[in-house]
Amino acid sequence: IWDVSSCRLTYDPFSTDTFYGGRHYVWKMTDSIVLHAEDNAVLHAEILDGAPLMRQLGCIAFDERRQGVMLLGGLDRNDAPFLYRTDDLGKEWKRIEAIPLRQLPIEIIFDSGTEDRILVFDATGVYISTNDGASWEYRDPGLGVRKATCVAVDPDDPSTVFFGVASPSRIEAIPQSRDAGGGVWMSEDGCDSWRKLPIDGLFNY
Repeated sequence: IWDVSSCRLTYDPFSTDTFYGGRHYVWKMTDSIVLHAEDNAVLHAEILDGAPLMRQLGCIAFDERRQGVMLLGGLDRNDAPFLYRTDDLGKEWKRIEAIPLRQLPIEIIFDSGTEDRILVFDATGVYISTNDGASWEYRDPGLGVRKATCVAVDPDDPSTVFFGVASPSRIEAIPQSRDAGGGVWMSEDGCDSWRKLPIDGLFNY
């Protein structure tokens, strides 16, 4: 039994009653989540012995085109960011050394519009592979000292991506204008270029 109140979860698109998740380990669950009357959830799950041990799991995602293909992003026991891949539902994992991660990955997206295109996001920007992970290019959305905290993709147009961005947390860096603060960044060309959305009243969150 594990407390999953702060774990990451994803479902297997080829088996919708099967979930994968974790925090320091990776586990697989095929039975129901049991919700307590309070605020936590507990479940019975199988730890994947071949998965990497980690200090923190940042994100986990399936390739919806190819059964068994999954990417895992997190921090290792030395706090170094990593990206692992499995092609057999977690029996064997291989660390992807080609990606120059700077911080904890927060989201992984297999591009539904372009085969072999993968997007990996951390708090600083996005890493793009167009050859199924063999090589990567970094795109800087121009956040400066700000950090991205969440990502969303338009389900009708996968080339449109949104970044939720937090303002600097240091008191001396609290923004005095909309341009200097956090907010929502948008890309309409698959993360090649970005612009900040002018949302009234939203510039420091």
